[in-house]
Amino acid sequence: MSRKHTHTQSATGCFDELVAAARRARTRLTTRTLKTGECLLRQGDPPPGLVLLCSGLGRVYTSSANGREILHAFVGPGEVLGEIEYFAGEPLGCTVEAARPTQAWFLSLGAVDALLAKEPRLAIALATTMARRYHRDVARSSDRISYPVADNVLRICLARMRDHGDPRIRLPKQDLAEYLGTSGRHLNRVLKQLAGRGAIELSPGQIRCINPSVARRLVDEGPADPG
Repeated sequence: MSRKHTHTQSATGCFDELVAAARRARTRLTTRTLKTGECLLRQGDPPPGLVLLCSGLGRVYTSSANGREILHAFVGPGEVLGEIEYFAGEPLGCTVEAARPTQAWFLSLGAVDALLAKEPRLAIALATTMARRYHRDVARSSDRISYPVADNVLRICLARMRDHGDPRIRLPKQDLAEYLGTSGRHLNRVLKQLAGRGAIELSPGQIRCINPSVARRLVDEGPADPG
């Protein structure tokens, strides 16, 4: 039997499978619309079930005991959130905040239990999602240590475009600087250099979009950070 599953073919495969299964079972998908800055999930809260991100952008971070926020990732349309806590039965490990107007669907714990009991293959799709996210997070953590800021900016932009199929990525500069562990001033110098070379386009406060062919060429060349 082939081990090739439909849900491994795209970043949104698990999302699509869950939505289709919920509709087949006539399971209610609770809709929530958030403004920029509103909290979708909060670290330490009980697991709500699963959250399916329909549109917008989520900022994923943890808060340390001394009150410092540590940014981990951005999540966009087609992402499924809360699957680790669902299986572990643990409180939410991260806060997810809307980085721009965002809409999400919620599947309650009971609804997820019922769907997985009826269609066990959904558990495989969720396990694949967790494994892919773990692999991606490990790779990105290694990149942040191993590569200069300019290279990491391009890698992050290309990954977002690949995950969501759109060169319009709209990444906030402040969040990106925090994620990369660099100063806003240094990041601005890097972004201006990359924009001057045609790899990205900027708008006030954010990277607006990426030119994938130029970005890939610069990654291959190994762009150096400006001084």
